[in-house]
Amino acid sequence: MNKYKKLLSNSLIFGIGNFGSKILILLMVPFYTFHMSTTSYGTADLITTTTNMLLPIATLSIHEATLRFVMDKEYENNIILSNSLFLGGMALTITLIFLLLIKIIFNVEYIGYMIGIVAVQAIQNILAQFTRGIGKVKIYAINGLLVSVFLVILNLLFIGEFNMNLYGYLLSIIISSFISIVFLIISSKEFFFCKYILDFQTTKRMLIFSFPLIPNSFMWWIINASSRYFILFFVGVSGNGIYAVATKIPTVLSIVQTIFFQAWQMSAIEEFNAEENKKFYTSVFDYFSKLMFIMTGVILVIVKPVIFTFLGDEYHIVWRYVSLLLLGVLFSSFSSFFGTTYIAAKKTKGVLVSSVLGGIVSVGINALFIPKIGIYGACFSMFLCFFIMWLYRVKDTKKFVDIHLYLKEIVLNCIFLLLNVSILYMSFSLVCEFFINLVILLVSILMNLLFIIKRKRENR
Repeated sequence: MNKYKKLLSNSLIFGIGNFGSKILILLMVPFYTFHMSTTSYGTADLITTTTNMLLPIATLSIHEATLRFVMDKEYENNIILSNSLFLGGMALTITLIFLLLIKIIFNVEYIGYMIGIVAVQAIQNILAQFTRGIGKVKIYAINGLLVSVFLVILNLLFIGEFNMNLYGYLLSIIISSFISIVFLIISSKEFFFCKYILDFQTTKRMLIFSFPLIPNSFMWWIINASSRYFILFFVGVSGNGIYAVATKIPTVLSIVQTIFFQAWQMSAIEEFNAEENKKFYTSVFDYFSKLMFIMTGVILVIVKPVIFTFLGDEYHIVWRYVSLLLLGVLFSSFSSFFGTTYIAAKKTKGVLVSSVLGGIVSVGINALFIPKIGIYGACFSMFLCFFIMWLYRVKDTKKFVDIHLYLKEIVLNCIFLLLNVSILYMSFSLVCEFFINLVILLVSILMNLLFIIKRKRENR
């Protein structure tokens, strides 16, 4: 199959699973805001954010190595799976014992739920990445949808029917992740008929690959989550609840990013050693960046009407923070695209260095601006750190693949987005504001189509 068609085919498969699952979760936001106070929702967000920080440590980020090595024809699937489960199991056991000791000694509230979430999601990640790596992308996509469906059902039951509030929210995560594990094991014969063999040379190589990704994941956690702790300290739990809801709206943009990257990561690895990899990488980024710019513009057009229609009154203020968060997600996606090059080249040290740079910028901006301008400081931090990280990776990855950037087109797209954002802060009526931003969006779409047509003519 043509490499472009394969990328598109995989994107469509992942899209079916991810779009449905992410939309389901997004549609639950009004339900959460109705049944949970800003304080409860803020606490829930802090707990899930903390468990996300623990996961790379609990698994040694071995699920990343699982995907990369199982796609390498040099290794046998059963050896990769055996080593992944061995390494992940050892690290998970140590992490859970540590958390249990904290529970016993300090009696920290909710830590029992955190133990459950870390345990099931650590196992789920390894099995899911192995399933994707061996080419069973349909099963992988169905699994993502299955998790979300059960999460929604359990939330409706535990929170809406039984009034379990925060406890119901956390219990839903544990049960839905456990169902995912059962599904992956049953649906893939690999797990039943695999001859589990440990190979310590492979173990060493996988650890060398995944070890830099542990602090890298921690840096990403710092970038995405440290702001919540600054907000908690300087603004309060209620402010964190507002910020948590504001970050949910750019989820629509994250859906596109997630769908694409699940397919792109596989294509990037497969085509890394091809003769025309520069042309392939450049072409894919060109189309991807244009799509992301347009999707960002679409969200900016509808953000106010959606918030005022579907969210409770105390959450109406979140539109003020969405624009910068959208720009943060936009440049995060660009950064991740170039980060995939490190994975394909098996040079994960570069991922770590660039993420540390982003983490330092994030913490510095949060500490400087959140005490002065509150939630706006967290939003600005997210945008700036991902923008700087992207610039670093653009330069650093040229030693692997020299991806060409059409800078004039990128700058013009940024200008259109800034126009959209400016309109939101002007004193227009909601209807007038909507139509002005819609016109700006349509002009930007036309501009990008003309660039694409021009490029095709030049390449004939």
